Amino acid sequence: MIFSLVKDLEIQVFAATHSMDCLRSFAAVNNSEKGLLVRLDTRSDGDIVPQYYSDPEYIRFAIEKQIDLR
Repeated sequence: MIFSLVKDLEIQVFAATHSMDCLRSFAAVNNSEKGLLVRLDTRSDGDIVPQYYSDPEYIRFAIEKQIDLR
């Protein structure tokens, strides 16, 4: 439903979660590279850097193997 609204209304949706259920649901419906997961990591120097995940197959694999994308 969210992807349909994004397309129909030409909007962007941003969501923050620590829920694996939400990530699994996202992976299940993200059939194109239009959905993007962003993980914020803290480097040893304290800087926060984004890690981007856009490949649907990688996202599904990572969630299936319990690799923390959050």
